[in-house]
Amino acid sequence: MKKFFIDVKGGLGYNLSLVRVIQALPKSDYQVKVMSPYWDIFAAAGIEYYKPEEAKDFIFDAFEEDAEIIEHRLYDMSDFIYKRLNYRTAWCKLLNVPEVPEEDYNKLDLNPEKVFPQLTKQVEDILSKIKDKFILVQVAGSQSPLDTPPDGDWSKKLYDYEHEPLKRHYPIDKAQKFVDEFKKANPDVAVIQYALPNEPQIEKCEHFVVPYLAYYVLSKSDRCLGAFTIDSSLAHLVTGNTKVMTVWGHSLPDAFGYCCNKNVIQKCRRNDILYFSLLGPSGAKIDYIEPEVAVKDFVEYIKQV
Repeated sequence: MKKFFIDVKGGLGYNLSLVRVIQALPKSDYQVKVMSPYWDIFAAAGIEYYKPEEAKDFIFDAFEEDAEIIEHRLYDMSDFIYKRLNYRTAWCKLLNVPEVPEEDYNKLDLNPEKVFPQLTKQVEDILSKIKDKFILVQVAGSQSPLDTPPDGDWSKKLYDYEHEPLKRHYPIDKAQKFVDEFKKANPDVAVIQYALPNEPQIEKCEHFVVPYLAYYVLSKSDRCLGAFTIDSSLAHLVTGNTKVMTVWGHSLPDAFGYCCNKNVIQKCRRNDILYFSLLGPSGAKIDYIEPEVAVKDFVEYIKQV
């Protein structure tokens, strides 16, 4: 049996991509243990984990088990920077394991309610307030929900999506128009915005301050019709549970997405865009999909059998 101890350095979506790969590996051939600040998703996946403050145990346990320690980031692999690999294939190359089939990678099997029983009540409370069917929406990202200010006051934390190395957001004015148009056509369907408190808030949406794993549970509800997302954590959380339409800016689904979703690649000049943060912001203008078109495409997609 091949043994890995992986120190995961990346955001929520990055960690979820590793969960998907681990779950697709034959358990009889591979043993994987992980150290991550997002230890809760590994706990929900039934994967052995260490919290960052347990680094010493992580290292000495790996030594005792004669396991391979993985410290390298996918983002530092030249083939990833040059867009020759995606999350799925890059993890497999880094671990030197056979490539995980895409259909297996698209599945995510979490049981957060078992590990965190309070989630059940939180989700029940949300569903009781909404009462009807709903969609999930994420239009801003790149922040970590773990970076909560010490006093819990998110209003003191500046959020500026315009200066990301890779622009992935959907502009708030267009997002508001998307929700307005969607609600006009579907007045009985609630819209839940997935966002941190300091991110732009869309009117006519429901807003809840709950753990991100609650959205995984919500997306499995038969009342969830689908999710409208950008390239950020919500898509990684709910792909495989519900229909997901993702609008792409500087990044591309070939590297970060899922072919089982509806991927809308918005126009921009990508000649100078490599997945390498040292280059700084690209500055390439994005021709964003118009909200009316996005609503039409999204509604048609979620109504498909």
